[in-house]
Amino acid sequence: MMNFIRIWQLLCCIFCLYCYSSFAAPNEGKLGSYNIDTAAISVSGFSSGGFMAVQLHVIESDTFMGAGVVAGGPYNCAHDSLSNSLTACMSSPYMIQAKSLIENAKAQADLGRISSLNNLYNSRLYLFSGKEDSIVKPGVMTKAQEFYEEFVNPANILTQYDIVAEHGFVTMNNGGACNRIYRTYINDCNYDSAYHLLNHIYGGNLEVRKSQIYMCYKNQDPITNPVILKQVPSYSSTAPAPRGTVFTYDQSEFINSLNPSSIGMDSKGYIFVPDSCTGATETCRLHVSIHGCEQGDSFIGDSYVMETGYNEVAALNNIIVIYPQASVIPISNPDGCWDFWGYTDSNYAYHNGKQVVAIMNMVKRLTSDSKTMTSSPAPTVITTSPTVVPTEASSIKTVEPKTTTKPESSIEDGVLELY
Repeated sequence: MMNFIRIWQLLCCIFCLYCYSSFAAPNEGKLGSYNIDTAAISVSGFSSGGFMAVQLHVIESDTFMGAGVVAGGPYNCAHDSLSNSLTACMSSPYMIQAKSLIENAKAQADLGRISSLNNLYNSRLYLFSGKEDSIVKPGVMTKAQEFYEEFVNPANILTQYDIVAEHGFVTMNNGGACNRIYRTYINDCNYDSAYHLLNHIYGGNLEVRKSQIYMCYKNQDPITNPVILKQVPSYSSTAPAPRGTVFTYDQSEFINSLNPSSIGMDSKGYIFVPDSCTGATETCRLHVSIHGCEQGDSFIGDSYVMETGYNEVAALNNIIVIYPQASVIPISNPDGCWDFWGYTDSNYAYHNGKQVVAIMNMVKRLTSDSKTMTSSPAPTVITTSPTVVPTEASSIKTVEPKTTTKPESSIEDGVLELY
């Protein structure tokens, strides 16, 4: 009898852990809003995130004034087919019929499923493909260019197809060897993709200077004991030292079902906010950066957020960068990709696509009237100045923004607190 009771108690504990991890509110804060120039909202992405960036740019062209596409492809390339996504949209670009995709996009616009394609003409577009990309072949990107040239002023399109890079987001000095696939899909190619992408989108006048990112943990003084994660080269020696903070936020409230995993999204997202954008006086830009397959938090932690170079450029140029996070759905999306072939449903490439709706809800929140950020800080703190000493903040309650170094609570801690 005693053994039976113990077994029953164990099963109850396992059930509680499951319920907590699957349904309980995540240990993240609520996304706030800022003083954002709604005419300066842009999007970019890598790999499946590149396809998603194109979808957002085309579907919501009345919101996004520019896009950066790294190893992605043309709008609705897969046409609701996993087979197409693995062949035409990756390894066999000769199968892509750009003219057919163009006509299909026009038809969807006429039906009101996507915004007017006339909005795209003045967009600013950056396209990147590595010469040795073996996963999304360079020809897929040239098909994306062909698609876009039907709608975007050619003078606004900047391409970079000359770097001898494998499949990865290319940086100045982070990641693996440039011409090899690295586990994080971040490649060290002595080329700052984030800078060139954002610089083109925002008119070619962005500043970048030598800066440092510091990571601090609990009880560690960032002044006397800093851990330098990255240095970026100087494009401007006169610009002031930029500073900013990475926060995490709860993605579930932006999803109709309140269950992110049901549509291939994580419960947690990231956002980088320059210090200059925390008040109500400075008008800032907004950029949505979308990771690729196997690059979400559940695969590589915050590496995509911290190592791709967006934050350094954003801190200096009043750009808030939000990093939505995708996650695994067993069988239908085992690699945590964004939906560009229809694993959520057949509306994935239209206004009512589930992931499109979720990301647009985030954008709407960020650009709403409220000027107060109420997100709980992430365990990792970004700052490009070592003069800010982190202070502790609650990792459970929603708090006013503070730089924090307190690690996230474990599932067990949460169960005990709930109990």
